Amino acid sequence: MANNTNIAEICSRYGLQYHAAAGVYIGILDNYPTILSAANNQYVFHFSIKSNLGEGPTQPEMQSIVSQCDALRSCTVNRYSASFALKAGRPAKIAEYLEKALRELPTYLNARGYTTCCGLTGDTNSPVEPYFIGGQFWLLSPDAYARLSETIVQKEAEENQKPENPIGGAVGAFLGALIGGGAIILFSRLGLVSALSGVAMGFCALKGYELLGGKLSTKGIIISAVIMLAMVYLADRADWAITASQYFKGMSFFDAFRLIPEMIKAGNIDSSKYTGNLVMLVFFTALGAVPTIINAVKNKKISNTTFKL
Repeated sequence: MANNTNIAEICSRYGLQYHAAAGVYIGILDNYPTILSAANNQYVFHFSIKSNLGEGPTQPEMQSIVSQCDALRSCTVNRYSASFALKAGRPAKIAEYLEKALRELPTYLNARGYTTCCGLTGDTNSPVEPYFIGGQFWLLSPDAYARLSETIVQKEAEENQKPENPIGGAVGAFLGALIGGGAIILFSRLGLVSALSGVAMGFCALKGYELLGGKLSTKGIIISAVIMLAMVYLADRADWAITASQYFKGMSFFDAFRLIPEMIKAGNIDSSKYTGNLVMLVFFTALGAVPTIINAVKNKKISNTTFKL
């Protein structure tokens, strides 16, 4: 990550100050209210702008600015909001890109006739202020923020009132976990053990529970986690059954699956190898699934969070 002291010094020279609670820089950049977010070593400039023709920014025109400024990597447009992502690089290079973008971005916007407006409504009659809403940064008029906040509060209330169907959710989690189980078997057939199968299992199981269960609660997360552990066991046993059915001619996959415990007792399958492989699968699945579950919970919480910067 670029040296924070250098970044703060550069931003300060251009009128942007660090907001510790939100982890962003905010201020006025040549008459343009600006938010500079810095998540995961990716710096993004957020503007709310309107052309002198009364139109919001368009993706092609904002992309043309990216093409002209070699400090920028990409841009996204949402209503009247335009966000420009800085190129990545070594700390010294990031600082160089940042200063160049701070210097050039307002010039490009001004040359195209853009002025500041509310990022949601395009209103130019009210001053805009920086806000964090549902995981995104916005520059809005106070009235627009109040309306948007009310919508989010209503949505959260409706979600809390929705009934939860644990049985349906468990079915959904099982169906989702099947995808992760399939990934485990596929990677094993290729001679690999990967945390990617845990990512797939975690995401699909949680999403399956939410879709068929109505909503994802703490109970749903626990049920999904138990189902994922069971699926790891079943996928590992299925993988051994495939190997056994290929080795013992005339034995079907289903017979092999059923007889795995007997084959372990008979010494046809090394018990220590079987246990070691299962433990390794659980470890790698957890390595992928646990961060996925944590992020899902975090994103769910963030989606209902709003505050003024």
